[in-house]
Amino acid sequence: MDLIISVGNLSVGGTGKTPFTIHLTKLINSIYTNSEVTILSRGYGSKLSNSGAVVELHSSADEVGDEPFLIKQELREAEVIIGSNRVLSFHRFSRHANESPDSKILTNKKDYKSILILDDGFQHLAIARDIDIVLVDGRKPIENGLTLPIGRLRETEKSLVRANVLIFTRCRFANGRIHYDSNWEKRILRKFPHLSIFHAQESKLGYYNKKVWMDLRKLENEYKYGHKFLEGKRVFAFCGLASPSSFFKSIQDENPGELECKQYKDHYNFPESELENLFQKLEHYDILICTEKDFVKIYSRIKPEYENKIFFLKIESSILELEQWTSFWKNVLDSKIVK
Repeated sequence: MDLIISVGNLSVGGTGKTPFTIHLTKLINSIYTNSEVTILSRGYGSKLSNSGAVVELHSSADEVGDEPFLIKQELREAEVIIGSNRVLSFHRFSRHANESPDSKILTNKKDYKSILILDDGFQHLAIARDIDIVLVDGRKPIENGLTLPIGRLRETEKSLVRANVLIFTRCRFANGRIHYDSNWEKRILRKFPHLSIFHAQESKLGYYNKKVWMDLRKLENEYKYGHKFLEGKRVFAFCGLASPSSFFKSIQDENPGELECKQYKDHYNFPESELENLFQKLEHYDILICTEKDFVKIYSRIKPEYENKIFFLKIESSILELEQWTSFWKNVLDSKIVK
């Protein structure tokens, strides 16, 4: 590979890695239009995780995992591969693989601009990388400061010595300033002055239903329901996220007339019995709202009579210091990619 990038975090989920990975891939492709990006993911909880697989447009979230499936739908030209043994899966399935499947790292090939993004890779040290990006929630960067099993951290902040870039996600920009835990940032910069630090926000793109998802999954404007769509309505919001507060707050901000929220465990698969329970909620509520990550696991089982009552919220990630961020990646790509 010409360039290997790891996108990971210190905590267990909940930092917005999927929308950030999509954003980063699009940015790289805009800088080097003929670059070939491969995204390598574990495919957590999917049927094909142990054996490994290439994620195709016709794959299902059940087979390959909700996040890899979403990434493939959004980045159709990218190669997306899953597998619990990521090195083996890469060598088995990637068109950019080395000759030696037993290699402990992925080495360079010089004949194309090939870029590997290692999803959730900060703790996956078997694969060498050129750039290590760590995402932290801008509101609570290190959760309660405790590691598993007591807290939610996989590693303490000391591990940032291995990182190159630190991204504060879910920041809020208002009144000309970025709102996040700036005190923690100041302390981290004193301890790790080598870090390049940026701030990201998540923006709502709109609410969509099954009709648009089935229409070749093209999110066209005529299918979008935008700001104030939920205002005054009776809304039941649900999600299977590690950190659901941001999603529920975004729904609450729409001023629904009535709102009930339900959290499931991360990567929840929604068995038929639970899906029926959700359908029954429509006897009282006007609309069911979930995340896109949840929607991909239920859309094929939504009954026709409910298609205009069950929606997902689509979001995108963007870096607030866009000019500096773009310049950073131009410098990285110029120095790392073989022309």
